[in-house]
Amino acid sequence: MLKLMDEQSPPLTFKPIPERLRLSMRWLELCTSAGLHDERKVELQKLLEGYSQPHRVYHNLTHLLAVILRLDRLADTAIREAQLRGVFLEPTAVYFAAFFHDIFYMIGSADNEEQSALIAEESLRVLGAS
Repeated sequence: MLKLMDEQSPPLTFKPIPERLRLSMRWLELCTSAGLHDERKVELQKLLEGYSQPHRVYHNLTHLLAVILRLDRLADTAIREAQLRGVFLEPTAVYFAAFFHDIFYMIGSADNEEQSALIAEESLRVLGAS
């Protein structure tokens, strides 16, 4: 019989991966899958810093990760449904939109979404998207 721990060993515990690391990994995977390159992680840093601003109570890294994880569930379902119908579905653009959806957030501003879209456009241009 294989014994992984003896009675004196402490139980194995796993710590959750911090939000910044999880989002960083997802961002780099997304860029790679889209053929974009953020080798110096400049655009990633902009995202992490933007969502980490001290005035952000809701539109922060926790919110961004929740959006990405929810999108994972929706994308899995949508892709399966598309495959059943013989339709190709590529959610990459939706993931980029999710990452940038609240990158600009000023309390009381009427154009947060527009400013976020402009930042996304510039970041994606820098990364080589066409």
